[in-house]
Amino acid sequence: MRRGRSTPGRKALTRLGIPEPRAPSPTSVVGNDQYRAPWPDESFAQYANFRFYDWDTRDCRDPDDWPDQDAALTSSMAYWAKHPGTYHLVHTAGPCALADLERTLGAATMARLLKGYARDHRYGVSTTADFKKTAQSMTDKDLASFWKTHRTR
Repeated sequence: MRRGRSTPGRKALTRLGIPEPRAPSPTSVVGNDQYRAPWPDESFAQYANFRFYDWDTRDCRDPDDWPDQDAALTSSMAYWAKHPGTYHLVHTAGPCALADLERTLGAATMARLLKGYARDHRYGVSTTADFKKTAQSMTDKDLASFWKTHRTR
């Protein structure tokens, strides 16, 4: 696999101290509640992989791949435990949603979002509501339909 080109999003990940994907970090700058909301940790890690390797993320997942109407990227581990064959969605739908967010906001804005979010939540706990609020503050576009499309509740 070839390494990706240097882009604003990739530079932001590097400046945030996110290691190369082949060497997982034993600690995290921003934490999350892995039981109530596993998606931030898993999705951002895979998004970093996607950016690092410069993988094409357009149409990177099937929007009909959800097990039921109640399934959401932001579902808790209680939900995923009841649907054991579907947890992969956190690793696929999540980074694809973040890549789509980057396309929606623009690479430079996404880089500022990531850097600012990590700075403001350093050694704290990330929540979906906080991330959505921060992303919305970066643009005049209403992101409500974006979150709905990506099942980020």
